[in-house]
Amino acid sequence: MFRNIILGTVASLPFVSCLSDKDTSSNSDLTIGQALPQFTANVLISDTADWRYSNTQSFTFDSKSASGRQTVIAFFNTTCPDCQRELPVLQQFYDEIKTDTAMSLLCISRAQTKEEVVDYWSQYHLNLPVSPQPDRRIYEMFASSGIPRIYIADKRGTITHAYSDKDTLEVDDLRKTVAFINNNTTE
Repeated sequence: MFRNIILGTVASLPFVSCLSDKDTSSNSDLTIGQALPQFTANVLISDTADWRYSNTQSFTFDSKSASGRQTVIAFFNTTCPDCQRELPVLQQFYDEIKTDTAMSLLCISRAQTKEEVVDYWSQYHLNLPVSPQPDRRIYEMFASSGIPRIYIADKRGTITHAYSDKDTLEVDDLRKTVAFINNNTTE
């Protein structure tokens, strides 16, 4: 019996690793009504979902210049099971909005190298705009622990919705959130 409890506990560790990571910062999580923090990040984009054979380009995302567009920022790590379930949802949403000039979506890795992220993107045929971050510097501007995390800001850069590792997100939730912001934002 004791052996089964130990084995069960050890077997479940990979599934909670993205939820209960050690807090490396004293920052509190950003909440609805707060402004997006100011940061810049190098973002990779690909013309196909197979990054090995694509025309990969990059640009610099500046949160100050995101003003005027709704912005979706998603933090992830490809080893996190919750993130692995959420990334295809984000991909489906991105496929729907990628030509919408009033929206931007950006995935930011938490403590993963470019090679790790690009390998995962290629393996799972993702072409989401992504900023591989080998550390937690940008992540810690938003939160102290837990991934996946998604922040949605209105055209003024104010966070209107935040989803954490406790939420099960579907593409319809993102559609409804965007529609809500569009219907309730005055220019």
